[in-house]
Amino acid sequence: MDDIDPEAWLIEGESVLCGLDCEVYELADCVELPDELEVQATLADCDPYHEENWDEWFEFIHNSDLLLPVEQSCNSEGLLLPWDMRGVRLWTLPADLLSKLHLFFDECPRHTQALLVNHVFWLVRFERIRRLGSPILRLQDVEFPDEEEPAFFRPNLLTIRYSGR
Repeated sequence: MDDIDPEAWLIEGESVLCGLDCEVYELADCVELPDELEVQATLADCDPYHEENWDEWFEFIHNSDLLLPVEQSCNSEGLLLPWDMRGVRLWTLPADLLSKLHLFFDECPRHTQALLVNHVFWLVRFERIRRLGSPILRLQDVEFPDEEEPAFFRPNLLTIRYSGR
């Protein structure tokens, strides 16, 4: 496990963000909630601020590059794992992402958090299935981009010719 580069989280997270489109969102919206989330769904229906919280926290997750860490915090049904199991999965997560993830888990209302985590789980899984053909993520297999980037600036090709004057 020591061979996982923390940069792999950022690369895979960027791939997920780039792959999200309307089709992926529609697929995630169609997933039935697990029975374990029925109580949270009922609480959300009774909460007049649920929609506002949902939008605010989804935007936070999206803009903070937390889609992948949230997905990795779940079991195979999109339910949050216990803290110790999350710690094992997220131990190579860069510190800035980990602090943002802790902020989400500490501050987001529990019923909104449970439903949002399930939704994000399916978004990431459907995007990965489409991109890689499998929902399984192995950070060891993340492909790093080539170190050489195309040159932004290339000098003009100028040939100076002296005339015989």
